[in-house]
Amino acid sequence: MEKTLSFTDTSAQIVKIGDTTTSFTLVCGNDNVATDLTNATSITVKLGNASGYLKSTTVDPASLTDPTTGQVTVKFNSDLMTSLPAGSYYIEVWVVDSTGTSIYPSDGPIGFTITNNIQSTNGSTITTITFNDFVNKFNDIAANAVKVNENDINATSVDKINLGNILDSYFLVKKSRGYSQPASLTAVDNQSVNVTGVAGKTTGVLIPFDFKDNIDLSKQLHLMFNYKTSRTGDSANSIGVYVTDAADNLLLKVGTINQNTDSTKVNLTFNTASLTKISNKGSILFSIGADYELSLTGLMLNYTGFSGTFNDQITTTDSGKTVNSPIDLSTYTSAYAVGGETFNLTDDGLIYKRTATSGNGGFGYFCNVDTTKNVYVTYKGGNSANSFFAPRITGSDSLGNLKIRLDDNARVVGEPVTPTGINTYVYKITPTDFANAGINRSFGILFTIAGSGYAILKDLTVSNTIGFNSNSETQNKILEKTPLRQNDAIGQSPRSLGGATKITRQGIMFGTYDAQSQIDDGILKSLEVFAPSTGNYKFSVGKIDQNQLIVSRTDYQFALNAGYNIIDLEPQQIGIDNGFRLFAELSTLGIYQPDSSHQRMFTSLIQDNSHSTTNANYSGYIMYSDDVLLPFKYEVCEKSVDKKISTLKNSINDVNLSVSNVEASLGNINLVSPGGKKFGISVDDSGNLTTFSLVANKVLIMGNSLTLAGGQIGMAASNPSSDYYSLVKNKLMTVNPKVIVKPRLGAGQWESETTSAGRQKVFDEIISPQLDPDTDVVIIELIDNINTDDKKATFEADAETLIKNIKNKAPKARVFWIARWFADDNLLAELKEACQAAGATQIDITDIARMSDTKSYIGATRTGEDGTIWTVESSGEAAHPGDKGMQLIADRVIESIT
Repeated sequence: MEKTLSFTDTSAQIVKIGDTTTSFTLVCGNDNVATDLTNATSITVKLGNASGYLKSTTVDPASLTDPTTGQVTVKFNSDLMTSLPAGSYYIEVWVVDSTGTSIYPSDGPIGFTITNNIQSTNGSTITTITFNDFVNKFNDIAANAVKVNENDINATSVDKINLGNILDSYFLVKKSRGYSQPASLTAVDNQSVNVTGVAGKTTGVLIPFDFKDNIDLSKQLHLMFNYKTSRTGDSANSIGVYVTDAADNLLLKVGTINQNTDSTKVNLTFNTASLTKISNKGSILFSIGADYELSLTGLMLNYTGFSGTFNDQITTTDSGKTVNSPIDLSTYTSAYAVGGETFNLTDDGLIYKRTATSGNGGFGYFCNVDTTKNVYVTYKGGNSANSFFAPRITGSDSLGNLKIRLDDNARVVGEPVTPTGINTYVYKITPTDFANAGINRSFGILFTIAGSGYAILKDLTVSNTIGFNSNSETQNKILEKTPLRQNDAIGQSPRSLGGATKITRQGIMFGTYDAQSQIDDGILKSLEVFAPSTGNYKFSVGKIDQNQLIVSRTDYQFALNAGYNIIDLEPQQIGIDNGFRLFAELSTLGIYQPDSSHQRMFTSLIQDNSHSTTNANYSGYIMYSDDVLLPFKYEVCEKSVDKKISTLKNSINDVNLSVSNVEASLGNINLVSPGGKKFGISVDDSGNLTTFSLVANKVLIMGNSLTLAGGQIGMAASNPSSDYYSLVKNKLMTVNPKVIVKPRLGAGQWESETTSAGRQKVFDEIISPQLDPDTDVVIIELIDNINTDDKKATFEADAETLIKNIKNKAPKARVFWIARWFADDNLLAELKEACQAAGATQIDITDIARMSDTKSYIGATRTGEDGTIWTVESSGEAAHPGDKGMQLIADRVIESIT
């Protein structure tokens, strides 16, 4: 546990020479949690500077106002101030109790400043001169200055600017200085520095920065670098990262990093509270406590989070800074002035609530736009499930004077939007529309709600160009035929949760919103989080399946400061595809109680260890809705064009690799008998050749819900004949009418087991009885519900064992393993290893699962084997393959078998 030392928010950190009334109040803590000093027997405050220890003073433990707060007050009396000149100093607190001596802080000491008073230096008079005197004096200086000869510069224009040397950074790396006399220091270039420490001493490097103007508190500041150390294993193995002012006084501890001989990339961010403590000029201090070398490269300090050169950034130029007539949402007008409606302008936009259950309510804005050109209404909005949110164009005299409906698909730009949470809508009104409505320039835009409920409006633009207040979405002729770069904002801002009541909930695990991304090939754009303390927090990208279990989970760690954070995640390119969500681990972040000042606007889903699935074929803790506030919000966007091109290049490379594999496999020998039957040849490790028929005779197909679920069909085919099992069976029967395809086998229990013994029991009791010595094709579809650490622990070994068990029971069987619809990349790689080791063929359907039109959808009608008809209502069921997905899976299976 790291010992910490900090000034209280109200404490002074500067004292003038001769001032004997100033005191500093320090807080001793463990990982920034206040230490109880009740049992302290002595407290000593020690002072020093860059040269080392100077003097100390004692604090009587009995004088502490409240020892439980860890606060120690240091009074700068005349004895303590004697012989201390103006300058920068360091301070430590030594506490002795029955357990020994504790020194705060564990890492480098914190700093304070002693400044001169007005009598410390002799003044001089200031001479007043006229402006002409100043000009003449300046001319004299210029006349005597060093001149540049005409011939010293030959070129009459700049020949070349090296864009690779232009950095988006406030660092002045080449002006780096040593901290407390390190053994060596080398500024390699304008982004790299090497420093070697001294044994038994805290030293380091100060890397200066200069913002020129005041720091912009409305933006997020990024500190990015790569680091590695010459060794690991020192007792002082942590490297402190601090911010100092221009006089090298410590202002803020950013965090610590540990020794690592491998190059490690770090991206640290500062929240608003941290930025208020930072001067516009100062340094970033990296402190080390031993004699190893620390190498820092790629040093960047900026607001964008971009770590490349200007040359790199040209390819990703963001033209989104050009304003495009946004409407101020605070200028709303109530449309009907009826009772029971409230307006609340928040970080999430304008929130309109209506309690009346009948009639209409609403609000709107008055606009003045050139109606001789096309006018585009672009907004992000959403509404509660029990209400209807619709836009209208009205006359300029009244929002009740309805003129033009906008929810007519003829006026929709792009594909019509199916409402899911907050969505982006774009409508086009032509000059003819305006002329027919008798509108010239001035008009109203009305948003109505029928019945009770709420609506959210944000980012409204009414303009002659498409898009919000950014030029990147305003290229009309292109964007009317090409979808806008979509954005999904999911959840509500946690900015105000500092004033909300935190709820204690035992066993709480993950949380998310009852909304998922609708964007194909999307990435996380930004994340807003309210964190209870500074530290690393776990988030995951995944799906919720038909059993309300989290599947396809990929975990990420984000470093957060205490309080409100906003993180720009687009540079990290974290994928969150259509149907996926972001989950937060709530055991560390916590949940909050809604109240009149903190209203819940979205359905919150949480997971805890007291709500398990009731499906006997599955195991795990379900996601369920609860009336709580989640401490995060996130935004998903489409990849930028350059990233899509990069992905396309990678896909082309994958295709080329696949073609290479296909060409290599042409060497495999298939034989045709005199009677026209096709045979393949296999070879074992001893070189023995075996022929096998490429025509299946007896087949067993087993799997999870994609194979067998409600209605005795595969989820989520529309009917029994459209799932992959039926399609494969019918195709095999056209090739060999005598083929025996056994009834589909539900083997989801194998996925649910958490031990090798448990999976062996599933094979013995469920799978083995369905195998015969002459079974020649076995198709397995099991992987998607391996979604917890204990299920994953032995998956690769258990998969290999399952294949070998099948071949022991059915020696002639060719085994094919379908994967994956939901599972993560690591599991897919493990399955590949298991198939190669045990002699099975892996059928990869990842690309099918990632297609936007291969899944079912909410509202789809499904018919079971017994004729039962039902409608898809849950997002988990809708995330499974629909008829197109099932057909593509079946095609791939048949291709692999034959």
